[in-house]
Amino acid sequence: MYAVVLKSTGERVAVKVQRPDITQRIALDMHLVRSIAPIAGLFGVPGDLVGIVDAWGRGLVSELDYTQEASNIEAFLANFDGDPMVKIPAVYPELCSEKVLCASPCTSDGSEKVLYLYIYIYIMYIYIYI
Repeated sequence: MYAVVLKSTGERVAVKVQRPDITQRIALDMHLVRSIAPIAGLFGVPGDLVGIVDAWGRGLVSELDYTQEASNIEAFLANFDGDPMVKIPAVYPELCSEKVLCASPCTSDGSEKVLYLYIYIYIMYIYIYI
């Protein structure tokens, strides 16, 4: 995440830029985790571990498209419009791409960090896994 000042307006924004090799790294990590999942089952770990890993991998891959993430944030914002307890950064869709996300910065005295984390997890769960 980078703090940037827009030349056109002088406004401060936060910019998230995707690492160039992230797709290959995630693919390798998912391959390794998927290879280990059946072995974990032999040691008594319950559940469909391969299915869980596959679902987790789909979620990770879908997060690689920052235009989708921007859409998810905008939908979440619309759902909580006017709620003073929920603070979500505004997205600048015209400045976003598949590998760049531009939003208003999140500023806090530190007491809201848990809320921001919870909201981010909620966004990912609702809009990616459901």
